[in-house]
Amino acid sequence: MRTKLIFSLLLTLHVPNGVHASLVDDIANAISQAVDCGSCHALLVPMKGLAELGNSVFSDTMAAVCKSIGTEDDDVCDGTLGELGPILAHDLRAISPFGRTATQLCNSVFGLCQQPAVIQMKFPVPRAPRTPKMWVSKGGQPIRVAHFSDSHVDREYTPGAEVECTKNICCRNYADKAGKPIQQPAGILASHNCDTSTGLAESMLRATSAQDVSFSIFTGDIIEGRSDTWLVNQTGVTAHLQQFDQEMRTLLDKPVFPVIGNHDTAPVNSFPRNTTSGASSQWVFDTQAAGWSEWLDTSETASVLHMSGSYSAVAPGTNLRIISLNTLYWYKANFWLFDSDTFQPDPNGILAFAAQQLQAAEDAGQRAWILGHMPPSSSDAFHDQSNYFDQIIQRYKNTIAVLLFGHTHKVTVCSRLRQKLLIIY
Repeated sequence: MRTKLIFSLLLTLHVPNGVHASLVDDIANAISQAVDCGSCHALLVPMKGLAELGNSVFSDTMAAVCKSIGTEDDDVCDGTLGELGPILAHDLRAISPFGRTATQLCNSVFGLCQQPAVIQMKFPVPRAPRTPKMWVSKGGQPIRVAHFSDSHVDREYTPGAEVECTKNICCRNYADKAGKPIQQPAGILASHNCDTSTGLAESMLRATSAQDVSFSIFTGDIIEGRSDTWLVNQTGVTAHLQQFDQEMRTLLDKPVFPVIGNHDTAPVNSFPRNTTSGASSQWVFDTQAAGWSEWLDTSETASVLHMSGSYSAVAPGTNLRIISLNTLYWYKANFWLFDSDTFQPDPNGILAFAAQQLQAAEDAGQRAWILGHMPPSSSDAFHDQSNYFDQIIQRYKNTIAVLLFGHTHKVTVCSRLRQKLLIIY
């Protein structure tokens, strides 16, 4: 989510013909004073008025401004605001400009507010046993596991294309750049300022297979990561998810336990809650339930379908429960989370699912690994859900061996207990 672009658009906002001039004045005055949290709330008042005029007016206005200030190519402006605008307009129509949700929106989109204080609550979990199970090494061979993440495969990566382009994602042949001299040509497999080529992704999977692992963990983000909302749509994302799933099935000879990333949907980051009417990311879960069916049984794929992409599975030949969570319902850049002033401590029941599966592991005498894409302890997460998730982790700390995430583009490993684990990343 390119919040700098959004704020730049708001700083030069104008509205098309037919919009009352007083609204323009209100917005301009609010923008000029938007320097702190209070003034951000004030800014949302005229922005809400603009949103009330409809998604098209809101989005077209933003795209026109983007083009007029020249910070992005025209197709980037049209694509980004065409996808993003309706979600923000929906949010603004649904909430009070001065409520807690508005404060969170000002924090996420504009960076002008701090996150509000956590709404304190004790997340409901069963009491811990009086005598927790003590885990003692039996001296066996370490579990050898491959962990890879954030592949961001760009199926349009073109060797020889421009690396230093004017768009959000380079190393592609763009029609509006045809005939212009190449200053820095893209390499055969990879170049900086570009996403992963198909050849590099396949090479990574072959190298992973050669490591003789027991199984692999993939913590999400298949789709190209630099384009944001500009180029992605449901049809393209579905095809690319299916293609990478097929590549993993073909090139990896051991099971994979995957996770859904924030780029694995369209628009990027967009996972509406099940309380949002008229919008759904169920197509993502349908696609991945089918794509992961080689490694998950029918009850586990049913969980992917009905628990917003989350599931729990026991790794073959082990006493280890893998719990894969969709943490994107706690993600600040998921703008669908700003569409209600009613506080939802556990959107789509992901926290309750985590607690349920950890209790099942404890009852069965199993260790547990928790997987996710966005780390709940990161600055990208809402503090409320981070707090409640930590309560669950503290309750089941004797069962959990390790937590593994992606999103940060570096290894993120949180370990509370000694355990034998070799991570190949």
